[in-house]
Amino acid sequence: MIRSYASKLGNSRPIYKLSLNDSKSRINSRLVNKYSPRPDLLDPISTLVCYHFMERLVGDKYIKDYEGIEKAVIMGIKNEFKKFIVCYGGFKNARQSGIHRFLNTYATPPPEVVDGLVYLYRYARLHGMSGGTMIGAFTDTDQKHIDNILAILELMRSKFEPKS
Repeated sequence: MIRSYASKLGNSRPIYKLSLNDSKSRINSRLVNKYSPRPDLLDPISTLVCYHFMERLVGDKYIKDYEGIEKAVIMGIKNEFKKFIVCYGGFKNARQSGIHRFLNTYATPPPEVVDGLVYLYRYARLHGMSGGTMIGAFTDTDQKHIDNILAILELMRSKFEPKS
């Protein structure tokens, strides 16, 4: 799912401006036209993908680093949900809760977990999360959305947590 967002973005053109330093012992290069993607501000996933956009030079052209983008976006989403659990989970020690540990389980989660986290992140952003952080973003009237997010995270944990 994240890869489809990244595939819609463009690439930088490998045109460099070269310059010599004062002692003429070193050549410095600077990319002339670096690509900066513009996110769809109504879509929180588009914003995350554009923020974590990465590309690398291979041969004579830039290509998107899909794996780097996916890892960075998922890490950002997981970190937001960890903050959410600490703030709204109602746990005495939230960092030792099962949900918090589940979010630390996978370095690269299975596709089903990634899709679930992406859809849940979109839901959270559309129902009260503002400015890229969940801490302090929900009001008392949004308790039903807080409960929904916690319940969905718990269901994901029970379904996708590795069995020991």
